[in-house]
Amino acid sequence: MKITLLTTRRFDPTAIWLAEQFRIAGMDLTPSRVLTPKTDLALFWSYDRTRARRQIRNFCEARGIPILNSRTLGVLSVARRLQRAGIPVVPTMEVADRSAAREVLGGCPPPVELTTAFGGRVREVVDAADLENKWGPRHAIVRAVDKDMVRLAVVGGEVLGEATPAWTQLARAVSDALNVDFCVVRLCTFHGQPTVVSVSHRRPGIGSFPGAGEAMIRLAEKQKASEKPACVRGFRKPMVSIVTGIPEDETVEAIRRACVNQGLEPRVTTEVQADSDAAFFWGLHWRHHRDVWRHAETIGIPTLGGPWRSISDQLGALRRARLFVPDFRPARGADSAARWARRIGYPVMVGEDGDPDRHSCRLVFQESELRMACDQIEPPVLLQGLRWSSSTLLRAWVVGDSVLAVRSQPLADLSQGYRGVGLWSREEASQTIKVAAIAARNALGTGPCIVELLDEPDGVTVLRVLHRRVALEELPDEASEKIPVIMASEIANLLKEPDRPLAFAPPLKVVMARPYRRQNRMRIWCISAVYHELARRGHEVVHLFGRYDAQKIDQADLVLQDPLATMGWRRKPNPLNRRLLSETKVPCHLLRHHSGRGRGKLGSLSLARRLDLPHPRVYRPRSVQQGHLPVIIKPLHGSLGRGIFRVDDLDQLRRLNPRGKLVHEFIDSDTGYAVSARVVTVRDEVVAAGIFYSRGAVISNLSRGGRAVALTGPGASARLGTEAAMLLRRIGIDPTAPRVVPAKLVAMASKVGAHLATRGVQMVGQDYVVNRDGQWFFLEANRSFGIALFNVTDGDGYPSTRKGYRLAGTVLAQGFEKTVGRAPAKTTRHFRRRGGT
Repeated sequence: MKITLLTTRRFDPTAIWLAEQFRIAGMDLTPSRVLTPKTDLALFWSYDRTRARRQIRNFCEARGIPILNSRTLGVLSVARRLQRAGIPVVPTMEVADRSAAREVLGGCPPPVELTTAFGGRVREVVDAADLENKWGPRHAIVRAVDKDMVRLAVVGGEVLGEATPAWTQLARAVSDALNVDFCVVRLCTFHGQPTVVSVSHRRPGIGSFPGAGEAMIRLAEKQKASEKPACVRGFRKPMVSIVTGIPEDETVEAIRRACVNQGLEPRVTTEVQADSDAAFFWGLHWRHHRDVWRHAETIGIPTLGGPWRSISDQLGALRRARLFVPDFRPARGADSAARWARRIGYPVMVGEDGDPDRHSCRLVFQESELRMACDQIEPPVLLQGLRWSSSTLLRAWVVGDSVLAVRSQPLADLSQGYRGVGLWSREEASQTIKVAAIAARNALGTGPCIVELLDEPDGVTVLRVLHRRVALEELPDEASEKIPVIMASEIANLLKEPDRPLAFAPPLKVVMARPYRRQNRMRIWCISAVYHELARRGHEVVHLFGRYDAQKIDQADLVLQDPLATMGWRRKPNPLNRRLLSETKVPCHLLRHHSGRGRGKLGSLSLARRLDLPHPRVYRPRSVQQGHLPVIIKPLHGSLGRGIFRVDDLDQLRRLNPRGKLVHEFIDSDTGYAVSARVVTVRDEVVAAGIFYSRGAVISNLSRGGRAVALTGPGASARLGTEAAMLLRRIGIDPTAPRVVPAKLVAMASKVGAHLATRGVQMVGQDYVVNRDGQWFFLEANRSFGIALFNVTDGDGYPSTRKGYRLAGTVLAQGFEKTVGRAPAKTTRHFRRRGGT
């Protein structure tokens, strides 16, 4: 029997425990966010998406698949249902704000509980002053409680837990009244009689009850035996939903007949049918396409047509697949588009980013034309088009692994919109165009589509892929007859794909020294990103609220600070930081763990001496001689490349007044560029790296006009320009795909990361420079690094703070999952109170 455990919390510890119990019993239980194919029993567990829950329930009812705990009841709904059944419930009221909560608190004997409409976190309030501290924006339910409460679990009518017969009977009556398969009931004595406090059935914590695993196995076997599937796959033809948003015409009828010839049972509809085995999208608006694709993904139906993608997402995926794509910039309006166009240079191509199929890309030569085009297109995306004026725009019809027809137009005519010249023809397509079009289709994973390309002397450039509003008008007869047959063949192949269950791993326990407050947005993007990603992945995140809690810390795998407390407004560390790093037995990441030593650029070079790493020679300002020049002067503390100068003579050195600054040797790469490598490590693991360079400059920061090449992540597969490829080759890095971090750089970065990990810095950004012989020198270690490197490694070809922040959280969280899972979770570390480590 194959069971799908439906959970949106990927690392739910109770779900992992339940999966292990079923595995021991010889049952196949797969935790997943969506319903996997060939499921015999669906079990809802920690599933928060209401609409997806309804879709899965409809799908299972159509297929005759048994379901456990498909109901979703709020706190007030539970209270009303139990009251109608004659079961006593503690007073439960919905309040709008704090003032209403104070009135309820005045009328109820303390203590009371605050919670949300669907349960969530419960906070106990003892008086009005405590209400001010614990009231949250989502708290809307207040209920009276008693300190002496009993927790009982009800699984398939079996009551688990030690209680009197009266408590047991009441818990069983609650389960019958709510018609749930399993739940956890909290009971108390209210005014002298047993009363229900709350019922947890969406995230039931039944793992702590003895015998709960065996009871869940018995419930699953009973449910599977009592209900048989309404339709058996082997005794009927596979059903296919042809989802379309256009009236049924000859093309749709031809696709339907081709599916029948393939032994399928097609149905033309506007949405994915619950009892379908596969779905095919044809002629849909982008919102319609997005909704039906999500619906099909939720219930585990394979689809032909792929997810909806904007132009910028398409070009990013094509760039990562190493296809030629234009430089592009998504804009937020006419003003933003005009600013980017002035930077890129006219002429530029402008298209609608949100809906690639709606408008043809237009070539504009001046700002007035651009603003006029942006008034009709929202949101716009700009594509660089300076070298394309004499190129030819081609549209290639791609179905499966073949190009059936091509249509062309001179690009200079594109200022008036797309006007295909002549009919679709197969003779115009060269082998290079066919290969590029098929590669673009495979990179995006779409069904039949039209690929827009530019035929240039030095290669083929892909502009976009149209796959939702494609038509067969004016195609050659041979092509129009082949297309439905190939489509039906691809739909039939969808049914042969194997299941792909989600990977499940034990969760991490993460302790935040202080609760993260969104309004305190500081420069420590790394901590903010990894905090949100760990919480999103379902890891257990608890807060100390600024107080030392030995029990929470002893069980933790990682200790983080919030961004404000990490930077702080004072130079001295707070008492909580000192105590954590002197008494804790778990890995910590606290950037301000001591006041002075080891921090800043001078401390980084001292660290290099202790670890015997190559580093620039450091000079005292008054001891610099003519033979030491040129040298670099920089502040001891700083970021974004501010205050860094190159000094070539002694008079300039005196004018800059180097007192209180760092003076070190200038490492020349002899390339005409300022070249540096930025590396991010999680403990001893390199998780992100890139080469930053700036022509004719001293520093290579992106904030100072530098450019970057990714060595890791999706950006490492992007195609390089001639300038970047030549630079990488000169510094000893092979520019061919896939690009990798040099082995010497990995060894040095891992050594620094492992050393700092034992001193309260679990993730660190490191800077390296290279000389003319290809030797790397350690420059500094940044405990408070930003996300500029992740803006580069996201692979889209332009700095995007939104995508970089998301990628930073993903990469750092994966690094912690890997390193914490590999290293012992509880290792004793000793710290000295003075002098840092």
